[in-house]
Amino acid sequence: MLENNNNCLKNHELNLKSREKMSLSGIKEIISFDESEITLKTCCGDLIIDGENIHINVLNVSIGELELVGKINGIYYSDISNNEKHSILGKIFHWYDKRHHIILLICHYIFFLC
Repeated sequence: MLENNNNCLKNHELNLKSREKMSLSGIKEIISFDESEITLKTCCGDLIIDGENIHINVLNVSIGELELVGKINGIYYSDISNNEKHSILGKIFHWYDKRHHIILLICHYIFFLC
């Protein structure tokens, strides 16, 4: 396991400048992308980048490099791959773990409406 982590550290870099410009290496695949969230598969696991007005400036698939611009609000790594099979409850709790703040806001909003 340690050998895999060392390989990850050599092949994956993330540089963030003023929460507005991010460059990454070690990218294997772009899983999903929109202006508020990008999900990437890296050599160190899945990476979720939350933000606003996110745009891809540079994408070099052959060497796995990516450059983004926009307001970066959060960066989350996950060792759980989207290709791994999980039960429906496991998927819900995994999603909840990443998005608990949104769910709590929705619950508070519904509670105050009733």
